[in-house]
Amino acid sequence: MLTRQAALMIALPAPLELIEQLIELQRLYCAKADAQDLRGIHEANDAFHVALFSACGNPYLVRSLQDYMNLTLPMRAKNLADKAGLALGSRQHEIMIELLRGSDNWALAQLCVEHMQYSKSDYLTRIGKDEREN
Repeated sequence: MLTRQAALMIALPAPLELIEQLIELQRLYCAKADAQDLRGIHEANDAFHVALFSACGNPYLVRSLQDYMNLTLPMRAKNLADKAGLALGSRQHEIMIELLRGSDNWALAQLCVEHMQYSKSDYLTRIGKDEREN
């Protein structure tokens, strides 16, 4: 809900400075992924999302999102090492950047929500498996 709301509040088309910042963070994210630097991937990913959501103009909402990013790290961490998950996340980041150039906040918001689903689904599958085994 918070992710969707923040994305809906971003004025589109976004300022060129934001787009350039996100392109640079995406480049860093890809470089860290290529180097298999898990901590670097995590830091670049979080920096990308904080920069993106900061464009909503509501620092309280951004702070709440950062808190939830920290709380969900155990859910997301495994997929930082997953090649398919990294490839999907990278492609979704690129699409987010492209959507920032346009005017469709709803598409941007929906993609931001969908962006979390790969890790969420994997995590729920893993904890369900653990519960069935016990």
